[in-house]
Amino acid sequence: MKFRRFFFLAALLLTPIAAVAQVLPPDAIARFHINEANYYVDVGKYLEAIEDLDTAFEYSQAAAIKAEALSLKANVLSTFLDNSQAAAQEYNNILQNFVATAFYEPAIFQSAMLQYQAGDLNGARTLFQRYMKEFPNGPRATTADFLIDQIAAGTKAPAAEKALGGRAIRIALAESDSLTLESVQPMTVTFADGKTKMVGTAVRITATEIGNETSRVTSNSPIRVEKRTYRGAMLLIPDAGRMRIVNKVPIEEYLYSVVASEVSPSWHMEALKAQAVAARTYAYYHVVHPRSPGKFDVFDDIRSQVYGGYSKEHARVREAVDATRGQILTSGGRVVLAYFTSNNGGTTADPQFVFGTALPYLKANADEYSTTQPLGKWTRKFSVAAVEEALQRAGYDVSAIRGITPLKTCPSGRLVELMVEHTKGRLKLNTRAQFRRAINQYVKPAEQPENLPEILMNISINGDSIEMSGGGWGHGVGLSQYGAKGMAGKGLPYSRILMSYYVNTELTTIY
Repeated sequence: MKFRRFFFLAALLLTPIAAVAQVLPPDAIARFHINEANYYVDVGKYLEAIEDLDTAFEYSQAAAIKAEALSLKANVLSTFLDNSQAAAQEYNNILQNFVATAFYEPAIFQSAMLQYQAGDLNGARTLFQRYMKEFPNGPRATTADFLIDQIAAGTKAPAAEKALGGRAIRIALAESDSLTLESVQPMTVTFADGKTKMVGTAVRITATEIGNETSRVTSNSPIRVEKRTYRGAMLLIPDAGRMRIVNKVPIEEYLYSVVASEVSPSWHMEALKAQAVAARTYAYYHVVHPRSPGKFDVFDDIRSQVYGGYSKEHARVREAVDATRGQILTSGGRVVLAYFTSNNGGTTADPQFVFGTALPYLKANADEYSTTQPLGKWTRKFSVAAVEEALQRAGYDVSAIRGITPLKTCPSGRLVELMVEHTKGRLKLNTRAQFRRAINQYVKPAEQPENLPEILMNISINGDSIEMSGGGWGHGVGLSQYGAKGMAGKGLPYSRILMSYYVNTELTTIY
């Protein structure tokens, strides 16, 4: 099977235009962040997408790019983060400040739609009428005219309620031209027209054979796809001349593998239960907010949650999953976006400051249990020359760094923005999206998996060295896996662990 094309696309998007040290204009760097934001939306990392779009807006000097960043951010907020009010503010920014861009016309229409969906018929009518006046022949004029008539008749938009989802989940495994499927019992291929075909215990299937319709492969035993074995069925979905392999499996059985892949099965049972609920909640959020309707819900790796298939399962993890069966975290009756991180370094992060958008159930709180766990504290030391080269390779015009100072910190103490002082001037950077990325991508040799694990840190320059001392591993938002381990070791139940990380939420059993 060929290597996953998504990883190839990710590599393209995560690699700046400059393969070697080369100064890039601000708009080129902003374009990179917009491209990366689109990638993050595709893989369901909506908060990271917001962060990149804010960075693009801040860094760009072109009105068109700024307006594009605002428009994309509004779409993410309304479609994937259930925050229509914040989305309306972004569209309003376009209406007030970016009239001469291509994003002005859709901003009027989308603002009207948000008002209509919120039940503000007068506000929606005013904006739809404005659209018709300014763009009588616009691409959305027919719809705007129709909705004006609907509003005049007192017709409201249908309620946009998001169901909590079913009991199965679809995991994208790979894309391929052909693949071999094996099982200890005979398999059945069901085609789109309902016809079935018995194929024995091993079969080689090509994209040409499945044609333009989705096929389904089932067996009474787990199915092996190349090197891994999975429970459930395999969906073979046509995709641009190839086929996407999607594993459809009951969500509880999906969690048997996910929890065992995300944390050690040897951890305390209450920590495993907490991880099971967080992972189930995260999965259901993406079922409710699909990026690829009709195809799949999540990926099988760190783009979503790590899913290693049947071979990763463990008896203790199955026990933890079964003990929390059907339980997810909700807020106001809706499933929450249950981010989790490896270790928060002693305090959780508020996404409002780290990623640029607030979620009421994710706030900054002290966490004494994470500090003493692995990855709780760390120190990194680099030469000034190595940091200069990393920033240059990322496209920034930096020479002879003289100082790095905090510019913006958040309530958790994380360094959100910093200022690099050098002989050519001063350079303001987003710590996560720009500075940390440059360090992790370009400082060589990479002595750790990530040279700069978190932004909960202090930076000092001593002679020719730059020292960064901090704590945590990841983004710090939501449940700290090592913190949960520490809490469970002190006898705290999984419900208490979860409520300490996801405030004002409820444990809801959905089946």
